[in-house]
Amino acid sequence: MRALTTGVNTSEIERFLEGFPRRYLAVHSAAEIAEHLALYQKLGTQPVQTDLQVRQHAFSLTLLTADRPALFATISGVLAGWGMNINKADAFANSAGNVLDTFHFSDLHRTLELNPTERERFLQSLKDVVIGKARWSRC
Repeated sequence: MRALTTGVNTSEIERFLEGFPRRYLAVHSAAEIAEHLALYQKLGTQPVQTDLQVRQHAFSLTLLTADRPALFATISGVLAGWGMNINKADAFANSAGNVLDTFHFSDLHRTLELNPTERERFLQSLKDVVIGKARWSRC
């Protein structure tokens, strides 16, 4: 972790990892955890941090934010509303009250692939729903 997180002190890494179950460390590589830490460091500027990547004809969404009731269901609902088929998901929370959710999904209608501008709209709609700024609506 230290080699992948230059400029980050050990106490900040420990603060981020504190409270995550051992399974978190088993499921994610050191490189992925370093990416998660980078998202965690940005929470002060934006309350919802996301990372969307294409992986072998599917997508991987990582979302980091403050935990709250029904958050996982809310995110799942937004994904389903966009026509995404969730193949796998993980949810982890740390002692600081932050949740890190990872969703692996396929885009059945190829919306994000065929319409590159929809990617940003997709992420913005997800963030708006998570922070309560908007109710789920694709229109």
